[in-house]
Amino acid sequence: MRIGVLGLMDTSHLLRHTPEGVELVIYPPRITAFPHTPYDRLLVDLAHVDAAERAAADGVDAILIDSTCDWGIEAIRAAVDVPVVGAGEVGIAEASAGGRRFGIVTIWPPALEFLYAERARTVPGGERCTGIRYASGDHELARLGDDESVIARMDRRDEPVLERLVEECRRSVSEDGAEAILLGCTCMAKTAPLIEERFREVPVIEAARSTLKVALDAVPARRNRSGIAGLVPALVDTWVDGAPSPQLPDADACNVCAQVETATL
Repeated sequence: MRIGVLGLMDTSHLLRHTPEGVELVIYPPRITAFPHTPYDRLLVDLAHVDAAERAAADGVDAILIDSTCDWGIEAIRAAVDVPVVGAGEVGIAEASAGGRRFGIVTIWPPALEFLYAERARTVPGGERCTGIRYASGDHELARLGDDESVIARMDRRDEPVLERLVEECRRSVSEDGAEAILLGCTCMAKTAPLIEERFREVPVIEAARSTLKVALDAVPARRNRSGIAGLVPALVDTWVDGAPSPQLPDADACNVCAQVETATL
């Protein structure tokens, strides 16, 4: 079995949970962007749809979005015929199981709240979220890729960063009433065992490993399929390679599109 992995460009946190005979294949985005705003997120979603369509064309058996933001997940499901699972959906389902109230604790800063709010608003079980706790400030976004960024310090097991994460877990329980903690980024997967060692009040959900289990058993769902699947990779080809622009569907085929086009002349 081959699983196409989108999101983090590192599967080491998944490999120890991967059964023998299963291959994890990373499909890196051809467009790189960070979701600073909803506008930027459009590019991130587009990049993941492109990667997913390339993975499906390569014959993978399932697609795993290794991000709690589930980049482009519904668009991907409309474009491919293989199962698509996202860490955000799986994590929220597990955290809210049995009607349990859960809090989200993330290494990212409050500026990215719109990403978590969208998942909580859209995914079943998200209404059980008691709130989002942040272990860094917005100033950290200016240090992305830096050796002293909060992500780099977390990966180095920096004690103040670990303590801040644990403290936010405690506050989620004591102040917000959470009955479980969902870690807000799969980049926290390697840190999860350290958090669990220090924080035992309620279950800590690390979504990446759960998402892998779901991907192994997933079957395609009945969904409306796009009639223009393959267009996104063609658009990205144009962007990154300078290829000729793909032909879009004729606006005359849609009265609404035709009216809009006429109105702007």
